[in-house]
Amino acid sequence: MDLFNRLQGIFFNPKVTLKAISEKPIWIDALIILLIAFAFFSYITAPYLQSSDKLQESWTL
Repeated sequence: MDLFNRLQGIFFNPKVTLKAISEKPIWIDALIILLIAFAFFSYITAPYLQSSDKLQESWTL
């Protein structure tokens, strides 16, 4: 079962998908998805964090 089928199966046929995952767990796919999600989240939130730091610096002046 490839990555796309597992992702789709979690929502549409979870019993069969989770059984297949328990028989042969592949953790590298989950790691790659988490790393991509973390990079995307960091890219989206970084400008807001930088503006927050600038606001705090200007407040102390």
